[in-house]
Amino acid sequence: MPEKIKDHIRKRTVKDLYFISIIVIVSFIFFSFIDLFEWLYQTSRSIEMLEIDEIIPTFIVLSICSIIFSLRRWKESIYLSLYCEELSLTDPLTNLPNRRVIEKLLADLPNSSEYPVSLILVDIQGLQYIKEQLGLSLAEHSLIQYLNLITQNLNENQLIAQWHSEQFIIYCPHYNHEKTNHLIERLNQVHQNIENTILASINVTYTFENVFSDKQVADVLSQLEDNLHKSHSEKNK
Repeated sequence: MPEKIKDHIRKRTVKDLYFISIIVIVSFIFFSFIDLFEWLYQTSRSIEMLEIDEIIPTFIVLSICSIIFSLRRWKESIYLSLYCEELSLTDPLTNLPNRRVIEKLLADLPNSSEYPVSLILVDIQGLQYIKEQLGLSLAEHSLIQYLNLITQNLNENQLIAQWHSEQFIIYCPHYNHEKTNHLIERLNQVHQNIENTILASINVTYTFENVFSDKQVADVLSQLEDNLHKSHSEKNK
C-alpha cells in the first residue's frame, strides 16, 4: 500500500508540473503583448483619487507571504510523511523494523549488489510460559531483552526485523553459508551464557536460507518456513 500511494503521488506531481509549465508558458506569451508595469502604473494613477492604490503593493506582499507560508507547510508535510512512513515500518512493541521492511529489501534485492544474502529465521519459544507464570508485561520485557542480546551481536550492515509475533528475520547482505553458520553459532553461544533465569528459559531455533541470484528471491521466505518446520520435526523425533 505505501508503494501504491507513493506511485500515485508521483503521477499527480508530474501532472501538476505539466499543468504549471503550460500556465507559465501561456502567461509569458500573454504578458509579452502587454506592458505590465506601465499598466500597473497607469492604473495606480487613475485610482489614486480613491485612495485605494495601496491595494496593488498589498496584494504583492500578500502573495509573497502566501508563498512563504506554503513552503513552510510543504516542508512540515514532508517531515510528517517521513514520520508516518517510519511508524508504518516499525513494530510498536520491540521498536524493530517490521515485515514490510524485509519485503521491501527483498523486492529491491534484484537491483542491488548485495548477493549473496542470508536470511536467518529466529523462532522464539517459551514466552507463553513466562506470560502464564509471570504476566504479559514481563513476557514482553523478556522478549525485548533477548532481542537486544541478538542485536548486540550483529554488525552495522545486518538488520533484525519482526516477522510474526514470536518470529524474527535477520537480514545479512554479503553473507554466504559459512558466515551464516558462524553467526548462528555465536548467537547460540550467547544464549548458553545467559545468567538471567527467565531469559534462560527461552528456547530459540535458528534456520537460514542463502540467496545467490534473482531467481531465488521469490521463494526464499517459503523456503525459510519449510526449513523451520523441518528443524522442529527433527527436534521432536
